[in-house]
Amino acid sequence: MRRFKTNDNMNVFQFIKSGANLLPSNLFIKMPPIDVIRAELRLAVRYLSDYRLLESAKWCSELLSSVIEIDDQTHPTIVTFIANNTDPNYRSQIVDRKLIIDNLELEDALLQVKTYFDLREFKKAAYHADKYLGKFPGSQQLLFFRVYSIYMHEKMQRDEEVFDKSSSDR
Repeated sequence: MRRFKTNDNMNVFQFIKSGANLLPSNLFIKMPPIDVIRAELRLAVRYLSDYRLLESAKWCSELLSSVIEIDDQTHPTIVTFIANNTDPNYRSQIVDRKLIIDNLELEDALLQVKTYFDLREFKKAAYHADKYLGKFPGSQQLLFFRVYSIYMHEKMQRDEEVFDKSSSDR
């Protein structure tokens, strides 16, 4: 019985054609390191936003913000699981290493806030911008999105009230 491994020279389709045993235990592939996962999600949000696939960009930005940070407070079981199931030799073919920015957490926050703003979810954009301003108090971009999102949310409410009032007058 042949086991499929990430360092084999065959792709998944060749593996399936080979008639190998397709039990789930034989298909286990280690995950890439967390920094690579973040970088690929960050790039996906950029591409999806550029092509105006906003719901998909929103999903990716929310997933990006939920990727955990490994630190001293992380439970040892989680640290062990990640260490045992991460492929340190994984090389991303998608992510250009030149896209790495000094403050990745701020970049992630801005991506999420911009995505909500593009989707016209102004209340959510303002909430998340305010939340991240606590972490990055000097960020002019977050401050702009917070203030402008509040303004746009209130403007939308006023427009809806005018519409409702004109509809009820008929």
